[in-house]
Amino acid sequence: LTANAAGALILSGGTYTTLNALSDTSIAQSTAALLASGTTTLTANTGPITADLSTQANNFGTVALVNGTGTFTSASIKDTVDGMTVGGSAGTLTANAAGALILSGGTYTTLNAQSKASIAQSTAPLLVSGTTTLTADTNPVSVDLSTQANDFGVVNFATATTGSFTTVSIREAGVFDLTGLTATTLNVSAGGSITQSIAPLLVSGTTTLTANPGPITADLS
Repeated sequence: LTANAAGALILSGGTYTTLNALSDTSIAQSTAALLASGTTTLTANTGPITADLSTQANNFGTVALVNGTGTFTSASIKDTVDGMTVGGSAGTLTANAAGALILSGGTYTTLNAQSKASIAQSTAPLLVSGTTTLTADTNPVSVDLSTQANDFGVVNFATATTGSFTTVSIREAGVFDLTGLTATTLNVSAGGSITQSIAPLLVSGTTTLTANPGPITADLS
């Protein structure tokens, strides 16, 4: 399905292999789930737009945000069935998956990533000027954002219901400040200093700090 609207585009549900939704103002959904096994491409045609595909029991494969001559001020995507891959730039991206959540890269002011299984990344860095919030939902969740030269502002770790963190791995191109975390294993690689603030680090297993490329300072005191 390819749907293109000059105004607000509302998707009323359906089953697709490929879903393309384009709008000049907003993309949303109404009363039924979107089941897209392949790629869902959301395109901001001209002016700044919003996208909210989080209100139904959706099941996505890959979701790509594409800025045409427009931009996404915010995008909220939820998969209540299993895992999904989400990428592309927005002011605020909120991605929530019942399974493994893979972030494929983008530029953001605010990034919210929530999963019941794992949070990882694929082929491009995450460039977040403001706050990144990683949420472990219900189950033990691993985080691996260590495969690209990411540039984070503030990274917060949160839990929902009985969620917890197992292994957390983060790569930061510059300085990195740990704002508090309870986990089994912690791996931090940074190109600048590694510090902590606000709350303690409670890591029952091994904490590994890597200077990449360094030299750097580390202060977890």
